[in-house]
Amino acid sequence: MSVQNTETAVPLPDDKTGKDGVQRRTNVRWKMFLLLLVLVAVNYIDRGSISVALPIIQKEFNLAPELVGLLLSAFFWTYALMQVPVGLLIDKFGPRKVMTASCVGWGAATAASGLAGGFLSMFIARLGIGVTEAGVMPPAASSTLSGCTSRSADAAPPSSTPARPWVPAWAASSSRASSPPPAAGASRSSSPAPPPC
Repeated sequence: MSVQNTETAVPLPDDKTGKDGVQRRTNVRWKMFLLLLVLVAVNYIDRGSISVALPIIQKEFNLAPELVGLLLSAFFWTYALMQVPVGLLIDKFGPRKVMTASCVGWGAATAASGLAGGFLSMFIARLGIGVTEAGVMPPAASSTLSGCTSRSADAAPPSSTPARPWVPAWAASSSRASSPPPAAGASRSSSPAPPPC
């Protein structure tokens, strides 16, 4: 049994390969991880930031407690409703495009909430913030996880079915769909586990 090499044997352009033509690991994924961490942290802070300014907003707009409750919950309605559509958009356009559009929309909706002149405009802006912030966390998670599940050079080629981490490898593969699952405690040697993150 040999020790698995930590370098992959995928040829890349000349500037990213070593003398032996083997890809070298870079720090790009850690930089992306830190960038996404900051983005998601700002996203979470932005969700609750209205509660800090709420007493001033309530006084300026002369809002009843019922309207304050509507204003606070406007974000969460659209955020929850947009989770599945955002996942479909990620599958269709990819996480980078969805996250870019979400961040641009998020900035516009946040600016609109700053320009709000009354309850209705603030309510619509909060709905917009919910819609656009829903597109930040799923692509961030998708981008982060894609770096952890790359296959090594000696692993089996990916199947034609979409990646579904909650489905065991023996059930996801169409060529082995008719074979029974492995016995408890047993593992299949033909489908190696993805490398650890």
